[in-house]
Parts: sequence; structure tokens; C-alpha cells
Amino acid sequence: MGAQAQQEYQRQRETPACLNQWSWGAFYWGWIWGVGNGVYWPLITLIPYVGQIAALIIAFILGANGNRYAWDKYTGTAAEFDEKQHNWAVAAGICFLIEIVIVIFVILAMAIGS
Repeated sequence: MGAQAQQEYQRQRETPACLNQWSWGAFYWGWIWGVGNGVYWPLITLIPYVGQIAALIIAFILGANGNRYAWDKYTGTAAEFDEKQHNWAVAAGICFLIEIVIVIFVILAMAIGS
């Protein structure tokens, strides 16, 4: 597909509903979400020292703009894109809840042990 045809296709595509919403999947998963969505610059967080310093800032940038970054790389329909981003957000929510439960169990185990 030529560059002009690709641009025309981009203009004709509908806009996904989640485009200007917070991306919990991108915020939580960071570089993993980036690789899964063709957005590779979050891999900078894997660089020793630099990555740890930048990780929190990059998480907020991805949370605020992640859907737009991913949409620029996506070639499917808006409905498919919305579903994909929703799945990332659900996975992030489930993992976050699991982490909370683990933290509660660790705190309780430490309280009982002492």
C-alpha cells in the first residue's frame, strides 16, 4: 500500500472512543504494553539507572497519551482497538488487585509473626 493510500485509509478510519482517555494498561504495564502495541520507546525504562529514574515519569506519560501512541501504530478498526485497550486495562486492574491482596497477606503475616 502506497504512502498516499495509507494516509487516505487513516483519514477514513473512525476514531476510537478510548483515544483521549487515561490508559491504565499503558500506565501499569509500561514497556510490556509498549511492545504489545508497537510503541517501543518505553523500553528506555530497562536501561540501568536511567530507566529507574525515568520509569515513574514515563508511566504517567503513557497513562495520559498511551492510547494515542498505540492508535498511531494500529491498523485495525476502532472497535477492535477499543477492545484491545480495554483488555490491557482489565489485566492491569486484576494484577493490581492481586498485588493488594498479597501486600495485605504479607502485612498480616508479619503482624502475626511478631
